[in-house]
Amino acid sequence: MDRRSTQELMTRGLQNPADVDLQQALGKRLLIENHPVEAAAAYGTAVAASPDRTDLVLLQVRAMLHAGQSRAAFQVVHQNLKTRVADAFLNTAAGETDLALGNYSTAAARFRSALSIKRTEADARAGLSFALAKGHEHTAALEEARKAIALEPNNSRCLLALGHALLVSGNIREATPQLERCVELDPRQAAAWELLCGILVEAAQATGDFMEAQKRIEQATAAAPRSAVVAYLSGLMYTGQRRYDDAIKSFQNSLAMNPSNPDALYNLSIALGFAGRKEESEDARKRFTGMREYLREATDLQVRLQRDPDRKDLWRRLLRLAEARGDVERAAFCRARLAER
Repeated sequence: MDRRSTQELMTRGLQNPADVDLQQALGKRLLIENHPVEAAAAYGTAVAASPDRTDLVLLQVRAMLHAGQSRAAFQVVHQNLKTRVADAFLNTAAGETDLALGNYSTAAARFRSALSIKRTEADARAGLSFALAKGHEHTAALEEARKAIALEPNNSRCLLALGHALLVSGNIREATPQLERCVELDPRQAAAWELLCGILVEAAQATGDFMEAQKRIEQATAAAPRSAVVAYLSGLMYTGQRRYDDAIKSFQNSLAMNPSNPDALYNLSIALGFAGRKEESEDARKRFTGMREYLREATDLQVRLQRDPDRKDLWRRLLRLAEARGDVERAAFCRARLAER
């Protein structure tokens, strides 16, 4: 562990932009301290200083995904892939970006490309497990996750993939210790916290005993303060405890991080109703209905674009839809894809 303070690393980083090791150390420190936007910038500086280091591009992309910049990450990956199609790190980065964007079949193809180049790439195999699970190929997902663990037993991504594959296969009992081991090795692994807290909140809703769920959610909130899912699960927990004011704050916090979550809007309307705030509840319900319709239309267009990505008319329709909804990131993504065509 680098013993220099974060401020010292930042100062030295500004003074020495071509020092790749320094920029990498700064990026890692900023991620630990939950500053993914700044971490992505540090990794980007490292990439600029050493453009052949595609492992650094993967780290930059992961920081961007952590910051919720999935479409910007997509642009970084594909700009690099133009000249280096047969690169395992870049194909893994492309797979992880497609996963974040919900392009599961494309993600699986990217991870398979990475594995065809480097069969021992554990992260690519873990990513393939996620993509297969999202595509409802649960048996194949579990097989790939076990292969990933065999390659790197203490890799938090591999543990997360195994926990996720077990969970979607209905094996909660075996999934839980894998997820617990994952957050023990990497407390910043937000996705593992989200799955683990989800298991506990669902169990608490059935039994009425929220003690363990609350303990874990407090830990998750401290470790992954940017997780909209953890904030949402916190709202569900407070609703179950009839702590409606706390539930409202949690749902609002979740929506501040991810305004496109219809479940958070729906449950916010429920909590507001129980708190006696009728007009606000009705407003949240209307927003929920509008968001659900927008996401349905956007998802339908994205599925069609996965099959035929050169359809400019579909990209324009998606752009108009995003602009009308005020979805700045999706609109920018559409404009970038149209500019490429």
